[in-house]
Amino acid sequence: MRAKVVMTQGIVMPTEVTALPVFSSLLLDIFLFIIMLPPIVILFVGPRAVFCS
Repeated sequence: MRAKVVMTQGIVMPTEVTALPVFSSLLLDIFLFIIMLPPIVILFVGPRAVFCS
């Protein structure tokens, strides 16, 4: 739970501080995509790797 709170604070604060909404939203989308990609890959590949090994 603590990790999620820290993550959301880290994501929310930079967007409020930055003065360029369009640029910051683009960076935020890329940032969120990079954060979300590994868990998705782990969810799909992880069980298969465990079962195969």
